[in-house]
Amino acid sequence: MSRLALSLGCGALVIAISTVLPPATATTIRPPDVYAQGMSNPVTAEDYYQRGLSFLEKQDYNRAIADFQKAAQLEPNSVKAHLGLGLVHWLSNNYPETIKEMTKVIQMDPSVVLAYQVRGDAYLETREYQKAISDYTTALKSEQLPVTYFNRGRCYFFSQDYSRALADFDKALQLEPNAIDYYYFRGLTHYNLENYQRAIEDFTRVVTVEEYPPAYYFRSYSYFFLEDYQKSMTDINKAIALDNTDPDYYILRALNYWVVAKHENALTDARKALGMYEREGAKEKIELTKEMINSILLDMK
Repeated sequence: MSRLALSLGCGALVIAISTVLPPATATTIRPPDVYAQGMSNPVTAEDYYQRGLSFLEKQDYNRAIADFQKAAQLEPNSVKAHLGLGLVHWLSNNYPETIKEMTKVIQMDPSVVLAYQVRGDAYLETREYQKAISDYTTALKSEQLPVTYFNRGRCYFFSQDYSRALADFDKALQLEPNAIDYYYFRGLTHYNLENYQRAIEDFTRVVTVEEYPPAYYFRSYSYFFLEDYQKSMTDINKAIALDNTDPDYYILRALNYWVVAKHENALTDARKALGMYEREGAKEKIELTKEMINSILLDMK
């Protein structure tokens, strides 16, 4: 959801590069495909830049990088060339280079909001959450995009600052009320704050649109903590039907069986989860599951 390709698309990025720049920096952008015709021998920085836009729109990232680099070499202070480079590196999942190029853009022109947004996204991907928060906060002073609130909220969430995360997810949903990803993360936040009924409401919004196994899993856990074991069992069965490869799902179902004294079923699921954890080499979960199995066996005596 944080990726610009999802929110804008490559074609829109071509437009964004020019529209985010101030008038003194931006130039008139001719349609990339038209401009690219006959551009086998570019000469000026502008030639390379325009052809780079064409390659960017076609998702030919290696050629786009080469052309933007040449444009930056010919015109070292070209904000748009470095912005183009940063965007292509971002779309290529090269986050260190994204940060490097967007930092250059910001140093040359601190008013380019897109540079803060994209650098923030790169910091989010590299788990440098405080740096990402700083960039998103700067971007939000100029442009109130729901995705920026959402991504800053995720940074707060991963930093376990759930109150601030909740505030940002609320704001993102005010601006974009149909974004399922936003409901999912707000549901996780309510879950971590032990607001289980609110979590259930958000996860329900998710599964109404998409049968997403983790949403069923966390809604199941929310029902479990509210001691509504029947609904919890229904949800965890659905999660397993959609994805039978996650041992955590079997642990939760084992808990549901155990709490209603269906010990044989609980043992079956716990042992299945144990085998999966052992194949994954998840040492801590292996030990916890062994303790769970021993406790179930004691209850059966």
